[in-house]
Amino acid sequence: MSQTGFTLLYAGVSIAVFLSCLVITVYRRHKPLRVFAYAFACSTISSLLLAMQTLDNIAVSIIWGNLFFLLSYILIYFGTQIFYENESRWPLRFGIYLGVGAVAIVWFTLFDYSVLWRSLAFALLSTILFVDFVLHFRRYFHAMQPTIRTALLATLIFTELSFIGRIIIALFTTQPTSLAAQATALNTYIMFSYVISSIFWLTTLILLDNDRLLAELQKQNLILEPLAHTDKLTGLHNRNKLYETISEYVEMANRLPRPLTFIIADLDNFKNVNDTFG
Repeated sequence: MSQTGFTLLYAGVSIAVFLSCLVITVYRRHKPLRVFAYAFACSTISSLLLAMQTLDNIAVSIIWGNLFFLLSYILIYFGTQIFYENESRWPLRFGIYLGVGAVAIVWFTLFDYSVLWRSLAFALLSTILFVDFVLHFRRYFHAMQPTIRTALLATLIFTELSFIGRIIIALFTTQPTSLAAQATALNTYIMFSYVISSIFWLTTLILLDNDRLLAELQKQNLILEPLAHTDKLTGLHNRNKLYETISEYVEMANRLPRPLTFIIADLDNFKNVNDTFG
């Protein structure tokens, strides 16, 4: 597939991922999911801007395309912070990462144009951001279910390998004086890794949200379980009381010379009563 084909594929996948996350956000109404939706929206904007590199104003598409993609990663990490720590304050280091990235991208696009150095600077900054994320959130890994932890680690490893691969391909296929149109192999690899990374991250974030939802349901069940043994809820106590009452009437009917008919209504437990006593 050509570079243009990968760019269009990335744009299509980004739009699909964003819409999927948006639907989940509207349904769940959970703030971290809203931040994740913003992240995928930035990824979508990035893909559309990078697809415009064939237009005359290539500097704008390169600068803003890379900045929006860097912002998408920062928002994913920010959403994860809200998800686990309920901390919605924007960390200063995220602003520093974004500022340094903006300076590097603008410098190597407008003042000292170089596909090689711009790509290396972006990959290096993304790697630092990745290491920051792992060191900050590693204490939450042990509390995750094995499947969730494996999915997250696989996504993180793939993301870091994609950054390392970008550095290697940039070093071997481009020169400091190369133009964007000449870096076909590098651009194709970047688009391909972006497509796979977007799918990995959406899947992982959905699994994390499902894991949190199941944990909340388990906590609610632990709260409701003691109430099921009291009269505060129609639970185990009332159900056992119903069975005792029915058993007493059945014994009374067996002692009487004629059948005894009785009607007891318990809609929630009707099927179990019918299966037990007929």
